[in-house]
Amino acid sequence: MKKYFKIAFFLLISILHVYSQESIKTVGYEKYIKHDGNWYTYDGTRKGDLVDSKHIIVRLINGGPINNFNFSKFGLNKYKIVRGPYAGGVYELLVPENRDPFLIGKKLISTNAFEYVFLNTFSIISSQTPNDPYFTNSSDYHWNLKKIKMEDVWAITTGSVNVKVAIVDYGVDYNHPDLNNNIGSSLYNFIDDDDDPFPYGGAYHGTAVSGIIGAELNNSLGVSGIAGGWGITKGVDLMVLKVGSDSIGIDNSAAAEAILWAARNGAKVINGSFNSFKSPADISSSIDSALARGTLVVFSTGNYFGSDEGI
Repeated sequence: MKKYFKIAFFLLISILHVYSQESIKTVGYEKYIKHDGNWYTYDGTRKGDLVDSKHIIVRLINGGPINNFNFSKFGLNKYKIVRGPYAGGVYELLVPENRDPFLIGKKLISTNAFEYVFLNTFSIISSQTPNDPYFTNSSDYHWNLKKIKMEDVWAITTGSVNVKVAIVDYGVDYNHPDLNNNIGSSLYNFIDDDDDPFPYGGAYHGTAVSGIIGAELNNSLGVSGIAGGWGITKGVDLMVLKVGSDSIGIDNSAAAEAILWAARNGAKVINGSFNSFKSPADISSSIDSALARGTLVVFSTGNYFGSDEGI
Protein backbone atom coordinates (compact mmCIF):
# COMPACT_ATOMS: atom_id res chain seq x y z
CA MET A 1 0.00 0.00 0.00
CA LYS A 2 2.84 2.42 0.88
CA LYS A 3 4.43 1.65 -2.48
CA TYR A 4 1.26 2.65 -4.36
CA PHE A 5 0.82 5.72 -2.18
CA LYS A 6 4.35 6.89 -3.03
CA ILE A 7 3.74 6.31 -6.74
CA ALA A 8 0.47 8.27 -6.59
CA PHE A 9 2.15 11.04 -4.60
CA PHE A 10 5.04 11.47 -7.05
CA LEU A 11 2.59 11.26 -9.97
CA LEU A 12 0.54 14.09 -8.43
CA ILE A 13 3.66 16.19 -7.87
CA SER A 14 4.72 15.61 -11.46
CA ILE A 15 1.29 16.63 -12.77
CA LEU A 16 1.27 19.76 -10.64
CA HIS A 17 4.79 20.61 -11.80
CA VAL A 18 3.85 20.25 -15.46
CA TYR A 19 0.66 22.24 -14.89
CA SER A 20 2.55 25.05 -13.17
CA GLN A 21 5.08 25.19 -15.98
CA GLU A 22 2.31 25.43 -18.57
CA SER A 23 0.16 27.95 -16.70
CA ILE A 24 2.89 30.50 -15.84
CA LYS A 25 5.03 32.10 -18.55
CA THR A 26 7.53 34.93 -18.61
CA VAL A 27 8.59 37.54 -21.13
CA GLY A 28 11.60 39.39 -19.83
CA TYR A 29 10.78 40.62 -16.33
CA GLU A 30 7.04 40.20 -16.84
CA LYS A 31 5.15 37.14 -15.61
CA TYR A 32 1.81 35.87 -16.90
CA ILE A 33 -0.56 33.26 -15.51
CA LYS A 34 -3.36 31.32 -17.21
CA HIS A 35 -6.70 31.22 -15.43
CA ASP A 36 -9.99 29.86 -16.79
CA GLY A 37 -8.61 29.89 -20.32
CA ASN A 38 -7.38 33.50 -20.21
CA TRP A 39 -3.93 34.96 -19.56
CA TYR A 40 -3.34 37.60 -16.87
CA THR A 41 -0.35 39.51 -15.56
CA TYR A 42 1.11 37.86 -12.48
CA ASP A 43 3.13 39.28 -9.59
CA GLY A 44 4.02 35.92 -8.07
CA THR A 45 1.06 35.79 -5.72
CA ARG A 46 -2.09 36.70 -7.68
CA LYS A 47 -3.40 37.36 -11.17
CA GLY A 48 -3.64 40.94 -12.32
CA ASP A 49 -4.80 42.51 -15.59
CA LEU A 50 -6.33 40.58 -18.48
CA VAL A 51 -3.71 40.04 -21.21
CA ASP A 52 -4.27 40.98 -24.84
CA SER A 53 -2.35 38.08 -26.37
CA LYS A 54 -2.81 39.43 -29.91
CA HIS A 55 -0.57 42.45 -29.42
CA ILE A 56 2.98 43.05 -28.15
CA ILE A 57 4.29 46.39 -26.93
CA VAL A 58 7.94 47.17 -27.77
CA ARG A 59 10.42 50.03 -27.66
CA LEU A 60 13.91 49.96 -29.16
CA ILE A 61 16.70 50.91 -26.78
CA ASN A 62 17.43 54.09 -28.71
CA GLY A 63 13.72 54.85 -29.15
CA GLY A 64 14.18 54.83 -32.91
CA PRO A 65 11.76 53.81 -35.68
CA ILE A 66 10.83 50.13 -35.60
CA ASN A 67 11.21 50.01 -39.41
CA ASN A 68 14.96 50.44 -38.92
CA PHE A 69 15.15 47.14 -37.02
CA ASN A 70 16.32 44.18 -39.10
CA PHE A 71 13.90 41.43 -38.06
CA SER A 72 15.20 38.92 -40.61
CA LYS A 73 18.71 39.16 -39.14
CA PHE A 74 17.38 37.39 -36.06
CA GLY A 75 15.13 34.97 -37.93
CA LEU A 76 11.99 36.96 -37.12
CA ASN A 77 9.10 38.12 -39.23
CA LYS A 78 8.48 41.83 -39.70
CA TYR A 79 5.35 42.27 -37.63
CA LYS A 80 2.49 44.58 -38.58
CA ILE A 81 2.43 47.90 -36.68
CA VAL A 82 -0.98 48.42 -35.09
CA ARG A 83 -0.12 51.57 -33.15
CA GLY A 84 2.84 53.87 -33.00
CA PRO A 85 5.14 55.49 -32.61
CA TYR A 86 3.78 56.96 -29.37
CA ALA A 87 5.07 57.56 -25.84
CA GLY A 88 8.64 58.19 -26.95
CA GLY A 89 9.12 55.49 -29.58
CA VAL A 90 6.67 52.82 -28.40
CA TYR A 91 4.99 50.51 -30.92
CA GLU A 92 2.16 48.00 -30.68
CA LEU A 93 2.80 45.00 -32.95
CA LEU A 94 0.26 42.45 -34.16
CA VAL A 95 0.88 38.80 -33.26
CA PRO A 96 0.19 36.65 -36.36
CA GLU A 97 -2.63 34.11 -36.17
CA ASN A 98 -1.75 30.84 -34.44
CA ARG A 99 1.60 32.17 -33.21
CA ASP A 100 2.74 32.03 -29.60
CA PRO A 101 2.99 35.64 -28.31
CA PHE A 102 5.20 34.58 -25.40
CA LEU A 103 7.70 32.92 -27.73
CA ILE A 104 7.73 35.97 -30.01
CA GLY A 105 8.29 38.20 -26.99
CA LYS A 106 11.23 36.11 -25.80
CA LYS A 107 12.80 36.14 -29.27
CA LEU A 108 12.48 39.93 -29.45
CA ILE A 109 14.13 40.28 -26.04
CA SER A 110 16.94 37.92 -27.03
CA THR A 111 18.02 40.38 -29.75
CA ASN A 112 19.13 42.81 -26.98
CA ALA A 113 17.81 45.63 -29.17
CA PHE A 114 14.72 46.48 -27.14
CA GLU A 115 14.37 48.54 -23.98
CA TYR A 116 11.22 46.63 -23.13
CA VAL A 117 8.90 44.01 -24.59
CA PHE A 118 5.60 43.02 -23.00
CA LEU A 119 2.09 41.91 -23.93
CA ASN A 120 -0.63 44.53 -24.10
CA THR A 121 -3.21 44.39 -21.30
CA PHE A 122 -6.73 45.60 -20.48
CA SER A 123 -7.58 47.70 -17.43
CA ILE A 124 -10.89 47.73 -15.58
CA ILE A 125 -13.03 50.80 -14.99
CA SER A 126 -13.05 51.98 -11.39
CA SER A 127 -16.76 51.74 -10.73
CA GLN A 128 -20.01 50.69 -12.29
CA THR A 129 -23.04 52.86 -12.93
CA PRO A 130 -25.95 51.60 -10.77
CA ASN A 131 -28.90 50.14 -12.69
CA ASP A 132 -31.42 51.52 -10.19
CA PRO A 133 -33.99 53.42 -12.32
CA TYR A 134 -34.30 56.31 -9.87
CA PHE A 135 -30.64 56.55 -8.92
CA THR A 136 -30.14 59.91 -10.60
CA ASN A 137 -33.30 61.27 -9.00
CA SER A 138 -32.33 60.26 -5.46
CA SER A 139 -32.40 63.11 -2.96
CA ASP A 140 -28.90 62.23 -1.72
CA TYR A 141 -27.33 61.76 -5.19
CA HIS A 142 -25.18 64.87 -4.77
CA TRP A 143 -24.02 64.19 -1.21
CA ASN A 144 -20.41 64.21 -2.44
CA LEU A 145 -20.68 67.70 -3.93
CA LYS A 146 -22.19 68.98 -0.70
CA LYS A 147 -19.44 67.26 1.24
CA ILE A 148 -16.73 69.21 -0.58
CA LYS A 149 -18.82 72.42 -0.46
CA MET A 150 -19.15 72.84 -4.21
CA GLU A 151 -21.75 75.58 -3.68
CA ASP A 152 -18.94 77.78 -2.33
CA VAL A 153 -16.70 76.90 -5.29
CA TRP A 154 -19.46 77.69 -7.80
CA ALA A 155 -19.71 81.15 -6.27
CA ILE A 156 -16.15 81.68 -7.61
CA THR A 157 -16.17 79.65 -10.82
CA THR A 158 -18.36 77.14 -12.63
CA GLY A 159 -15.72 76.11 -15.15
CA SER A 160 -14.26 77.70 -18.26
CA VAL A 161 -14.53 76.79 -21.93
CA ASN A 162 -10.83 77.66 -22.14
CA VAL A 163 -9.99 74.56 -20.09
CA LYS A 164 -9.96 71.30 -22.07
CA VAL A 165 -10.59 68.18 -19.99
CA ALA A 166 -9.84 64.86 -21.71
CA ILE A 167 -12.09 61.93 -20.82
CA VAL A 168 -10.02 58.80 -21.52
CA ASP A 169 -12.67 56.12 -21.23
CA TYR A 170 -15.17 53.88 -23.04
CA GLY A 171 -16.48 56.80 -25.06
CA VAL A 172 -19.23 59.31 -24.32
CA ASP A 173 -22.78 59.91 -25.48
CA TYR A 174 -21.96 63.32 -26.94
CA ASN A 175 -25.64 63.89 -27.76
CA HIS A 176 -26.69 63.65 -24.11
CA PRO A 177 -28.84 66.72 -23.33
CA ASP A 178 -26.97 67.37 -20.08
CA LEU A 179 -23.56 67.23 -21.81
CA ASN A 180 -23.85 68.35 -25.43
CA ASN A 181 -23.33 72.03 -24.62
CA ASN A 182 -19.90 71.21 -23.19
CA ILE A 183 -18.70 68.57 -25.69
CA GLY A 184 -15.83 70.11 -27.65
CA SER A 185 -14.56 69.42 -31.13
CA SER A 186 -11.71 67.12 -30.00
CA LEU A 187 -13.33 63.71 -30.37
CA TYR A 188 -11.45 60.56 -31.26
CA ASN A 189 -11.90 56.80 -31.19
CA PHE A 190 -8.51 55.13 -30.62
CA ILE A 191 -10.06 51.66 -30.93
CA ASP A 192 -11.59 52.01 -34.40
CA ASP A 193 -9.22 54.82 -35.48
CA ASP A 194 -11.95 57.30 -36.37
CA ASP A 195 -13.50 60.48 -34.97
CA ASP A 196 -16.67 58.88 -33.56
CA PRO A 197 -16.26 57.96 -29.86
CA PHE A 198 -19.92 57.16 -29.23
CA PRO A 199 -20.16 54.22 -26.75
CA TYR A 200 -21.84 51.58 -28.89
CA GLY A 201 -23.26 48.65 -26.95
CA GLY A 202 -24.26 50.59 -23.87
CA ALA A 203 -20.87 51.57 -22.43
CA TYR A 204 -22.13 54.38 -20.21
CA HIS A 205 -19.19 54.69 -17.84
CA GLY A 206 -17.54 57.45 -19.89
CA THR A 207 -20.83 59.35 -20.04
CA ALA A 208 -21.22 59.11 -16.27
CA VAL A 209 -17.64 60.32 -15.70
CA SER A 210 -18.22 63.19 -18.13
CA GLY A 211 -21.35 64.09 -16.20
CA ILE A 212 -19.46 64.28 -12.92
CA ILE A 213 -16.99 66.67 -14.53
CA GLY A 214 -19.02 68.64 -17.05
CA ALA A 215 -22.78 68.11 -16.84
CA GLU A 216 -24.44 71.51 -17.34
CA LEU A 217 -25.31 73.41 -14.18
CA ASN A 218 -28.53 75.28 -13.46
CA ASN A 219 -30.34 73.98 -16.54
CA SER A 220 -33.21 72.19 -14.76
CA LEU A 221 -32.01 68.86 -16.16
CA GLY A 222 -30.23 65.75 -14.92
CA VAL A 223 -27.19 66.07 -12.65
CA SER A 224 -24.73 68.82 -11.74
CA GLY A 225 -21.16 68.67 -13.03
CA ILE A 226 -18.43 70.24 -10.95
CA ALA A 227 -17.36 72.46 -13.87
CA GLY A 228 -20.39 72.41 -16.16
CA GLY A 229 -20.94 76.12 -16.62
CA TRP A 230 -24.14 77.91 -15.57
CA GLY A 231 -27.28 77.94 -17.66
CA ILE A 232 -26.35 78.92 -21.21
CA THR A 233 -22.77 79.74 -20.15
CA LYS A 234 -20.49 76.89 -21.12
CA GLY A 235 -18.32 74.98 -18.68
CA VAL A 236 -15.11 73.10 -19.40
CA ASP A 237 -14.45 71.85 -22.92
CA LEU A 238 -14.83 68.06 -22.79
CA MET A 239 -12.36 66.18 -25.02
CA VAL A 240 -13.83 62.73 -25.63
CA LEU A 241 -11.30 59.93 -26.28
CA LYS A 242 -12.56 56.35 -26.65
CA VAL A 243 -9.99 53.72 -25.63
CA GLY A 244 -12.13 50.67 -24.87
CA SER A 245 -15.60 49.22 -24.45
CA ASP A 246 -17.60 47.28 -21.91
CA SER A 247 -16.84 44.08 -23.84
CA ILE A 248 -13.01 44.33 -23.73
CA GLY A 249 -12.33 46.85 -20.95
CA ILE A 250 -9.75 49.62 -21.36
CA ASP A 251 -7.11 48.89 -24.02
CA ASN A 252 -3.98 50.12 -22.27
CA SER A 253 -1.98 50.79 -25.44
CA ALA A 254 -4.87 52.88 -26.80
CA ALA A 255 -5.05 54.71 -23.47
CA ALA A 256 -1.32 55.47 -23.57
CA GLU A 257 -1.62 56.90 -27.08
CA ALA A 258 -4.72 58.91 -26.11
CA ILE A 259 -3.05 60.47 -23.05
CA LEU A 260 -0.15 61.80 -25.10
CA TRP A 261 -2.50 62.87 -27.91
CA ALA A 262 -4.64 64.80 -25.42
CA ALA A 263 -1.64 66.63 -23.97
CA ARG A 264 -0.40 67.54 -27.45
CA ASN A 265 -3.85 68.81 -28.42
CA GLY A 266 -4.32 71.25 -25.59
CA ALA A 267 -5.82 69.26 -22.73
CA LYS A 268 -5.23 70.99 -19.40
CA VAL A 269 -6.59 68.02 -17.44
CA ILE A 270 -6.66 64.33 -18.41
CA ASN A 271 -8.99 62.00 -16.51
CA GLY A 272 -8.63 58.21 -16.42
CA SER A 273 -11.21 56.48 -14.25
CA PHE A 274 -9.79 52.99 -14.66
CA ASN A 275 -7.43 50.72 -12.79
CA SER A 276 -4.52 48.46 -13.61
CA PHE A 277 -2.66 46.26 -11.15
CA LYS A 278 0.58 47.58 -12.57
CA SER A 279 1.03 50.71 -14.66
CA PRO A 280 2.29 49.60 -18.11
CA ALA A 281 5.49 51.27 -19.28
CA ASP A 282 3.82 52.95 -22.26
CA ILE A 283 1.12 54.54 -20.06
CA SER A 284 3.77 55.70 -17.56
CA SER A 285 5.79 57.25 -20.38
CA SER A 286 2.74 59.05 -21.78
CA ILE A 287 1.83 60.38 -18.33
CA ASP A 288 5.39 61.68 -17.84
CA SER A 289 5.24 63.41 -21.22
CA ALA A 290 1.86 64.95 -20.41
CA LEU A 291 3.10 66.21 -17.04
CA ALA A 292 6.17 67.71 -18.72
CA ARG A 293 3.79 69.72 -20.91
CA GLY A 294 2.07 71.11 -17.83
CA THR A 295 -1.03 68.89 -18.11
CA LEU A 296 -2.67 67.65 -14.92
CA VAL A 297 -3.25 63.87 -15.13
CA VAL A 298 -5.86 62.43 -12.75
CA PHE A 299 -6.46 58.72 -12.17
CA SER A 300 -8.67 56.84 -9.75
CA THR A 301 -6.81 55.30 -6.83
CA GLY A 302 -7.72 51.65 -7.30
CA ASN A 303 -10.94 51.51 -5.34
CA TYR A 304 -12.14 48.69 -7.60
CA PHE A 305 -9.52 46.45 -5.99
CA GLY A 306 -10.06 47.80 -2.48
CA SER A 307 -6.55 49.26 -2.35
CA ASP A 308 -4.36 52.05 -3.63
CA GLU A 309 -2.58 49.83 -6.15
CA GLY A 310 -2.48 50.39 -9.89
CA ILE A 311 -2.19 53.48 -12.05
